[in-house]
This record gives sequence, structure tokens and C-alpha cells, in this order.
Amino acid sequence: MAISTLVTHSGGFHADEVLSTVILTRLYPEAEVVRSRSSEWITPADGRLIYDVGGAYDPDAGIFDHHQRESPLREDDTPYSSFGLVWKHFGIDFLKSFDIPEAHLETVHASFDRSFVLPVDQVDNGTVSLSEAGPLSSMTLPGLIETLKPVFDDTDPESETRAFHAAVGIARQFVEARVAR
Repeated sequence: MAISTLVTHSGGFHADEVLSTVILTRLYPEAEVVRSRSSEWITPADGRLIYDVGGAYDPDAGIFDHHQRESPLREDDTPYSSFGLVWKHFGIDFLKSFDIPEAHLETVHASFDRSFVLPVDQVDNGTVSLSEAGPLSSMTLPGLIETLKPVFDDTDPESETRAFHAAVGIARQFVEARVAR
């Protein structure tokens, strides 16, 4: 199925949907990114992937949300964030886009999952608090992504969308540099 639309929620953003967007837009560069909570957008449809919104985890229907009862868990019972779910299903293809040799794909996938994706899952779901990083908490990747949100008194209705796309561009640099290493 050709993917033409990537849907995540509107409003404030977190590291998990920003990083999911990094992965998915590399794989589907022509897809439109829609940020909405409207049922018309968060309902499965041909050519649509929905993440961090939708109230279900159903890969066959193209929904990768973790905000529901019985949220999806990793083998160690750590809850997934949308980034973890997207990485689980699309990470190998993402890595292939970097021309990583086939023999190294699983190793790189597992290493990136353990060192980069899992901490985002943990912070997003509250199993690890940013406060545990002490004075460096604002310097963690989830903390830095949070700082890219518009200021509280910004009244421009497009400020959230602009900030989200700026955050995706910055996060892309971190993800791609980490994969290259």
C-alpha cells in the first residue's frame, strides 16, 4: 500500500511523535503530515498511517498509538511510546535507507532501540522521570524537544504546527547522526 498521509495529534507535542515523524517521513517523503484529533483523520483509511493518536495499536490497520488501556508492552513489560511502536515496525526499513549492510541490520536495529528508542519510551510513559537526570534533565533529547514548543502566550494558531515541523528537522539530525555512528 502506498502511504500518502501520516497522521499524528495536533496541539502540544512530545519526543515520541516527533521522532516517529522523523522515521516515517524518511520512508514516505511524499506523504503529507497531518496533525489532527478529528475523527475523520484518526480513522484508518487507505494510504494512511496514524501514530500517537487513534486509541489503538493495530499495525494491520495502520494505527500505532499507545494511549489506551492494555497499552502495548515490550518483552520486559516497559510500555511502548508511539516512537517505540513505529521503530518496531519500520526501523529495519529506515536503517536500509542508510545502506547499512544486511548482515548488520538486526544488530544496529537492536542497539538503536536499546540506547535511543527505549529511553524515549520510558520518559514518555513515566517509567523514568526526566527529573532523574537532575540539573541535566532539560538537556536530554525529550527535554530539548519540549523546549521547541511555542511560548505559552503565542496566539498565532499556526505556531504549534511550525514548532512541530522545526522540532522534526532538529530531531532528524540527532537520529541520523546516531544511526551513522
